[in-house]
Amino acid sequence: MPFFLCLVAITFVPSAFAIDDVQWGDIFVPDTQRTITDGGPGAPILIQAENDTLSGNAVIDQVTVHVYSTADPTGIDLILTEDVSDSGFFTNNHLVFLTSSSNKFQIGDTITITIEDKCTVPTHGNCNSALVETLPIAFGATIKSDSALGGISLSLIETGANTGLFTTKVKLTSGPTVQVASPGISELHVSSGDAIRITDSVTGSRTNGYILPISGGNGALVVSIASPGAFVTYGSVLPPSSLNVITDGLPGRGGGGLVSPSLVVDIVASIASSGGLCSSCTPPTLGVDRSGKRMVENGFSYNGNPVDVELFYTPYPLIKTHVGDMNNAEVKIYEESGIDNIKHISLAFGLGENQVLDDSRASIEIDREFGKNFTVSTIDPKRTLDSIRIETRPERCSESSIQQCLVVSIYHKFRAPLDFNMVATEIWDFKENSWQNYFNHGVEIDGQSINPPEQYIGIDRGHQVTITEISKNRAIDEKGNLWIFDKEWHKEIVMPEKTDRESTAHGFNRESRQFSNMVIEQQSIAEKKMDELTHGKQINKSNTSNSFSPVINYISRSEDLELQQRIQSEQRRANEWLLNRYFLSAMRESS
Repeated sequence: MPFFLCLVAITFVPSAFAIDDVQWGDIFVPDTQRTITDGGPGAPILIQAENDTLSGNAVIDQVTVHVYSTADPTGIDLILTEDVSDSGFFTNNHLVFLTSSSNKFQIGDTITITIEDKCTVPTHGNCNSALVETLPIAFGATIKSDSALGGISLSLIETGANTGLFTTKVKLTSGPTVQVASPGISELHVSSGDAIRITDSVTGSRTNGYILPISGGNGALVVSIASPGAFVTYGSVLPPSSLNVITDGLPGRGGGGLVSPSLVVDIVASIASSGGLCSSCTPPTLGVDRSGKRMVENGFSYNGNPVDVELFYTPYPLIKTHVGDMNNAEVKIYEESGIDNIKHISLAFGLGENQVLDDSRASIEIDREFGKNFTVSTIDPKRTLDSIRIETRPERCSESSIQQCLVVSIYHKFRAPLDFNMVATEIWDFKENSWQNYFNHGVEIDGQSINPPEQYIGIDRGHQVTITEISKNRAIDEKGNLWIFDKEWHKEIVMPEKTDRESTAHGFNRESRQFSNMVIEQQSIAEKKMDELTHGKQINKSNTSNSFSPVINYISRSEDLELQQRIQSEQRRANEWLLNRYFLSAMRESS
């Protein structure tokens, strides 16, 4: 029987999706690109997978996918959860993109937020090269987490005069969110697996962070514009679903903006802006450089209590000293161009909450011209400081370093206590690069002031009076009257001691108790008469007080040059008016 071999071409038509499928975004409408700052609060990244074999089994299942990028080839596993309809579709929207692996933190870490601003908004930013300026909340930054979506708004303080770098610190805590003004440390409530987001309040530029440990349901992936690919795989699905990572296109602040990466534990990363960079812009440091590398160990010490200095704010135990005791503050300074290029050192005492170094009224200023010795001066209007001298010596910056630092020992005494305790330093080099550091709790001074009492000149009921402080809120004048300070000085009225003197031909003496009784009796008669006249209606008493009106730079009328010039000007005007009114009029009439 003949044998026939029949070859039939059979075409297999694949279904729209394989049993296992995974995509960036919706599985039916995949994402092809996301920005480098996506993910986290307000911009979730969606990953969706399908597994038909798990559909309709009356169980809400979970599957695991693997995400990685060209910048982070190791990547992480991420758990996707099936929807409640048991449809075999699985979703996760808790992945966040990071620009650096250093943007991963533990609960309890303190992070530094940095904005570079070269006076983008007039009056806000680095607009005055002679001042350390502040970015208020409206021109600062915001930070929020998955656990604290309301977040907090932050003000930032410039790191030194004319640096253009503004910083503030936030502690990541499991406790409640607490907002305080810089240089204080705010607190943001976070939980493990949270994404955090910082946003520039002016430009909207942003950066992300992540709270470790990675939990499976939440995750963070490092991505890069230079290597823009991100990928997700699931089971045997090949090839992986790919995503193009692009810039968010949000501007900086005139060559600045949020320094990227901005989230670094107690350090500021290298400036990643197109402007404001130079080859010699590194300021001197007592601790770490801008990349976070520790350059100096035990960079600050007060009366033998050293500490490793952080970038901007350093926790420091409260050191107590006494009026009249000799104290020694030591700063150990690293300057990349050599210790001979350190130009200026400020050591400021008595700062309170929300105050900066320039607010101090007890600071020691150490300066030198290039190639010369240091000289010492003070900003000390209340004469708080005394017996100041300095000693300098070169010293290795740390036991493991061969770099040389300059150690400056600043010996000093206090003549009076200060109201607050925080201490601040500022260091300049000859290229005007500067940096400030703050130490809290700081230094507390016990004891009574050994300064002469303060005197104030003012006007009391039209007469000039000089009062002399006898304690913080009490003073006496030349006649022995007591003055009390409560927002302003008020004279205390002291009634003379009453006696039992008999009446004279002129009646009772005012110092007699009988006179007081007579006054009370007359007051009663007057009140009854007033009630009859007013029919019981209330009459408000006028409020009189013996208040003290301070006189600033008091001078007499005859010595007041501005007043005398005004008088002469008015006299000339009067003479001109008389001349025009009478003399010239008479001449016109006669002609």
